[in-house]
Amino acid sequence: MRLRCHGVFALSLSSAVSATFFENVISGPIYKIAKSWVKKEIGLNDWQIQHLPTRILNIPSYANWTDDGWRLHVHGNVYKQPHLTDEKLNTLANKFLIRASATLQKGHRKHFYRLTPEEAAQARNLTAEIMVVPTDGAEVYMHIEGHNNITLPWKTSSTGDFDAWLPLSKHEPRSLVDGYLTDKLQTLDISAHVYGSDAGVDGNATAYLVPPHGVTLISDVDDILRVAEIWNPKQMLLNMFARPYTPWLNMPDLYGEWARTVPNVHFHYLTVTPEPDTRWYIHGTSKHYPPGSFDTRPMNFTTLASTTHARLAMLERYFQTFPQRKIILIGDTSNKDVMRDYPSLALKYAEQVQCIWIRNTAVTDAAADELAEARQTDNLVWTTRSYALLPPSKYMFFNHPLDLTDLLLPDGSLTCVNSSVHQLPLSPSSSHPSSSSSPALSSSPNTPSSPSSRHRSAALPGLDMAASAARGAWWALKCLFAGHRPSAKCPFDQRPGTVFADGSTEAREGAYDERVLYPSVGRAERVKGSGVGAVERIGGTGEASVTAVSPKVTGGAR
Repeated sequence: MRLRCHGVFALSLSSAVSATFFENVISGPIYKIAKSWVKKEIGLNDWQIQHLPTRILNIPSYANWTDDGWRLHVHGNVYKQPHLTDEKLNTLANKFLIRASATLQKGHRKHFYRLTPEEAAQARNLTAEIMVVPTDGAEVYMHIEGHNNITLPWKTSSTGDFDAWLPLSKHEPRSLVDGYLTDKLQTLDISAHVYGSDAGVDGNATAYLVPPHGVTLISDVDDILRVAEIWNPKQMLLNMFARPYTPWLNMPDLYGEWARTVPNVHFHYLTVTPEPDTRWYIHGTSKHYPPGSFDTRPMNFTTLASTTHARLAMLERYFQTFPQRKIILIGDTSNKDVMRDYPSLALKYAEQVQCIWIRNTAVTDAAADELAEARQTDNLVWTTRSYALLPPSKYMFFNHPLDLTDLLLPDGSLTCVNSSVHQLPLSPSSSHPSSSSSPALSSSPNTPSSPSSRHRSAALPGLDMAASAARGAWWALKCLFAGHRPSAKCPFDQRPGTVFADGSTEAREGAYDERVLYPSVGRAERVKGSGVGAVERIGGTGEASVTAVSPKVTGGAR
């Protein structure tokens, strides 16, 4: 029976039964099917797979201080990776792409995007990381810098996962400063190995010993740290499989400034991408951003929470492991998990959550016309109603990394809200703190003055989802008859800077200075302007009134 220790919890009998149920009833059948498909695609039998080299994904993690000393969380995956030819990898990569191919000949299937040689090579590399066979029942041990080898208490699961908490004795050769005596982060080099195997060369990682007190920035990755375009399935897959890790605007500069100036800040990166895909995430993030620990979606579902709310389960574990640390949460509006889970965590752990910063992706990634503006939100149906339960001083929707400048200062002082950045209107909520007639709340920069088409109504979320599905089907039909792709008639092709098949070009980001919201037609428009900033205007019953000025974004982020 494979059990996991989450945070500071001791596992009870009920959780053990739950873990066994989910591993046998949910994870087992799903991954047996997936494993059979991989074996069929790579054309190898069990004996051949058994004799393949063993590889280990060891994910950078963290340790916390307890009464018994430091306790280290280790997690990762053990698997077999076959050697596949470029021709085979091209064929497999095509199966993960939408209307794009690494093998198309010139003039063949003009509706498809043909990958460049560099993109095709990237697609082959990532496909090779996915077409692996997990190793179940492997006995893993950790070699920890300055310490004796520690064998994990459980063998790998049926999906190759390992996940355990390991005590680091106070009397080991390398001296570590006790957590209650320091506020500085300490690091350890750790490597994962499998008994009876030479694996471990690629099982190296860094562990971060995080003291009980301090500031932690927990950051999402997609569309916060890197360009992902989650709202556009075709481009999302191209950005994942075929394109290099591209940081979003100057976000690396902002994170780098925090790392240099804020004493002992801990960066924790979180993605719900399945573990086999995360080696690329970890490498790209570590290349452009400050070093930090990672949490990724495990392949093995052992609880209902890890199955349906993987992000929330990982966040809960961190909060309960470090109950005294001050935490800043960073995400974006295109992620429904973030829009739902961050406010609930801020309510549950009010003393720990200092601030929530959410990137409003509709501002920098929607095209200029109404249809592309709707695509940004309606295709993903997110809502701001959960934020109506929070004090307006607790969160901020931002448009550009510059909006976060000077909010987190070197002395550790923090201001959550940049008053010059206009905030998204909130969905109606009977429990909104501003439902009273408090003048203070009504004048807050986070208090909405009118509804917006860029968020969804809280009244009928099921109807919203049905409408979104219908709209997506309608757009797919329009794209089917749009002729040569990319086409200006296809909403999914309306990306800033796109050159269409007819020679026209989609407006680039930053080409519009003023954003005017017209409540009478229920949509936002961009109109040409010549000012030095992007002026946010909210129209009322009369003329539009200027409410905020934010720095102009020039060029394109994509």
